[in-house]
Amino acid sequence: MRFNDAVIGLSLSVLAIMVLFHVDTFPSLPLQDVGPATFPRALAWVLLICSAYLIFNGIRTRKSKPAVSLGSWAYSPRAWRRLALVPIAVLTYTFAAVPIGFIPTTMLLLFVLVTDFSNGRWFVASMISAVFTVVIYLVFAHILLVPLPPGLLVGIFQ
Repeated sequence: MRFNDAVIGLSLSVLAIMVLFHVDTFPSLPLQDVGPATFPRALAWVLLICSAYLIFNGIRTRKSKPAVSLGSWAYSPRAWRRLALVPIAVLTYTFAAVPIGFIPTTMLLLFVLVTDFSNGRWFVASMISAVFTVVIYLVFAHILLVPLPPGLLVGIFQ
């Protein structure tokens, strides 16, 4: 899917304006001009200037480019399934990680995603999901000290 620059610029300008309104609620530091809102405000102004350029460029080239055009992938059911799998995996992890546990949930979700994205290679998907689940667990639980939900494996990984 391709968007005209004006559509993207309009979206970014709305985001920049929202940031500008929000940073006004940040507290100011006494006797200082620079505070917690300075950097986000500067970035929002830069984003607003860049979005104005995108809007101008999109309006200038609107005759040669439509506002929105679909790519060839938009006519493929496989592409839509793959597009839907990622948010479904995130939602599944959100609701299943605590009762089932980090390790089984992550391994299952990685297996499903890799199987679909590798065109059904189950052996490759099982190896990748096992290795990456262990690596992710070790990094987060033992190096970064992030408490991960044990779930069904409550007695094993604590």
